[in-house]
Amino acid sequence: MEKSIIHYDWTVMAPELILVAAAALMTLIDLVMRDRWDRRWLGALGLAAVLAAGAFVVAGFGGKPYEILGNTYRVDDFALTFKALILGGTALVLLLSFSHLDREEVRDQGEYYYLLLSAALGGMIMASSADLITLFVGLELLSISSYILVGVRKKRTDSGEAAWKYVILGGVSSAFILYGMSFLYGLAGSTNLFVVQQRLGEAYAQGYESFIYLSLLLMIVGFGFKVASAPFHTWAPDVYQGAPTPVTGFLAIVSKTAAFAFVFRILIVAYLQPFQMGMWLKIAGPLLLILAGASMIVGNAVALRQTNAKRLLAYSSIAHAGYLLVPLAAWGFSFLESTLYYLLAYLLMTIGAFAVLMIVEKNEKSGEIAAFAGLYQRSPLLAVAMTVILVSLAGIPVTAGFFGKFYILINALASEKLWIALIMIATTVVSYFYYFEFIRQMYFRPSPRGEKLAIPGLTAGGYPGGRRGHDRSGDFPAKRPSVPGRNPVGRRLCPDGTAPVKKNPAPWRGFSYGPVRTKCFAFFTAIGYDGVERVAKGVHIMDGAVSLGLVGLINIVMTLAGIGFSWWILMNVRLDVFMKQPKGPQAKALMIVLSIVLGHGLATFVSDYLGWSRLISQLF
Repeated sequence: MEKSIIHYDWTVMAPELILVAAAALMTLIDLVMRDRWDRRWLGALGLAAVLAAGAFVVAGFGGKPYEILGNTYRVDDFALTFKALILGGTALVLLLSFSHLDREEVRDQGEYYYLLLSAALGGMIMASSADLITLFVGLELLSISSYILVGVRKKRTDSGEAAWKYVILGGVSSAFILYGMSFLYGLAGSTNLFVVQQRLGEAYAQGYESFIYLSLLLMIVGFGFKVASAPFHTWAPDVYQGAPTPVTGFLAIVSKTAAFAFVFRILIVAYLQPFQMGMWLKIAGPLLLILAGASMIVGNAVALRQTNAKRLLAYSSIAHAGYLLVPLAAWGFSFLESTLYYLLAYLLMTIGAFAVLMIVEKNEKSGEIAAFAGLYQRSPLLAVAMTVILVSLAGIPVTAGFFGKFYILINALASEKLWIALIMIATTVVSYFYYFEFIRQMYFRPSPRGEKLAIPGLTAGGYPGGRRGHDRSGDFPAKRPSVPGRNPVGRRLCPDGTAPVKKNPAPWRGFSYGPVRTKCFAFFTAIGYDGVERVAKGVHIMDGAVSLGLVGLINIVMTLAGIGFSWWILMNVRLDVFMKQPKGPQAKALMIVLSIVLGHGLATFVSDYLGWSRLISQLF
């Protein structure tokens, strides 16, 4: 006997129903609110709804899988995990939106808040769908809401251009996915994923493998657009740059997470039996590995030439899409766990980076990387936070980003996909250079403005004095001007008085900047206060020679330390336990190569890119 609608346990859909009710209520309230009223209260209501939905998601873990609505909607731990990531990312984006949205740019702020909820709802539907129709409905709900959010700044031409490109390419990708779904329906005679799984196996055995290959190819092309993997990534830089910063963060974390839930639902459920019959090794695995490798190479290589922070993070997102594809493509022993862990780490890293970018962008009226210049002098806490985020994005030990990449690398090596592992290591080292361009700007470049940076209270998360523009490290208000070239007692360090001057014993803190003297500042950064004082007296040649010798020694020590540290990690992990081939001397040779690459990359970034030898060389 079939169940009627009243016999279902609707509590399993409580998170979705909460978001639907909240979005409808926010729409009605927005209609009756006066234009001059603050719409952030609607955002607060949306945030409360997201948190309530998250509580129901967390409470549902550990239960038995439950199917509802004619077996088209499935609630299991897989779906709950992705829903938790989607809701967590949406909550963080809402928090950023409270302090970022400008009424002059975004007049319809009420629409902005409930469109975020509808987009999150679409992602949650994708995570729980057990049917091709509900999958596509969730995909389009997320996509259409995202198109509108990108173009929500109606007076900005770049925002309108980004929304137009996103609509066109997003529509094309949806068409590819829908065309692939039509082949699945034609082969299986059903839209239910589990029925499709059984009947695709029969069709593959009966000689219809060419149609199954075609459907898979169409699906992967559509997936490539949705996750922004190369060569289907061309929309991402323009859309990221043109969208409001909170929306860019939403696209980078929530949309990407939902897209990977879609990928897993289709590939692991619908195509499981053909994969077990050899289709994975013939077509699917190699194709996904090519996409992963191309994404890592293109994303990291093109990011090196970017000067706009959003475009750089867009190409970084393309590279991370490649990293996330590796576990699935390699079909490793823990591909799902490593993907979920990296998605969580990527969510936190990316939303943190966009939060800092949002503050800098709002204060400097610029989205260029150069806007970060002198951030440490203006807000040390913000600069340190951004440094930790960038180090994690780069995958430096002992951050979450490092462990995420390490687990992915282990999956690739355990599956004997050595070439993709080498690409992953090489591109990770390349990424150090553009991530640490931010650090060079924050610590080694002067700010064109000397006042302290004002941090919105909601963004700072309780940061003391954030709304007043105060900084934790001092008592100077945001509008107090700096005095170029002098310290409190009027003492100059360089002959023309334009270099940073000493204020406290820490050699990199508490300086005001006038027009920068690159050579004096570079030498100061490299060898400290005493060296600069002697430079001012005209005895810099000997100091420079000694410092260069020390830098060379430091380079050697750092390289050896990095190689030793990498060797210790690899020996303790014992890659040969996971690898069927190679064993013995081959495994040891592989670990030696990995140790040298990792160690040299770590030493290079510390000794060169943070400025030791490069900054000293500017003096001569």
